[in-house]
Amino acid sequence: KRRFALVGSRVDWAAELDGRLERCRCGLHFEGVQRVRCQRICRDQPDAILELLAVTFEPDPEPPSGVIRLYFAGGASIALDVECVEAQLCDVGPRWKVAARPNHDFSGELDEHAPRGP
Repeated sequence: KRRFALVGSRVDWAAELDGRLERCRCGLHFEGVQRVRCQRICRDQPDAILELLAVTFEPDPEPPSGVIRLYFAGGASIALDVECVEAQLCDVGPRWKVAARPNHDFSGELDEHAPRGP
């Protein structure tokens, strides 16, 4: 299988309902990836931190294939051509307390910077 994977940290929104602000390390992967396109991502900075805002799916004319798009703060994006939507998000590791919750304004940012075409 062709897999696209990333590791990050996410806000634990369930903990916030209980009045706690916490993050945890997580892994996200997509299966059946046929092609990957990146826009506004600096590959020569492997330690750079990207803030994932949204994940969308655009079906091809003949489902179940299509394009999964990952949108990041600052206009960076990744497009994954996939055979079908097969994804998994899994928490991996302990949680830690944080001082504030994220507050991103990404209105209008998603479509403007998306990698399109071949």
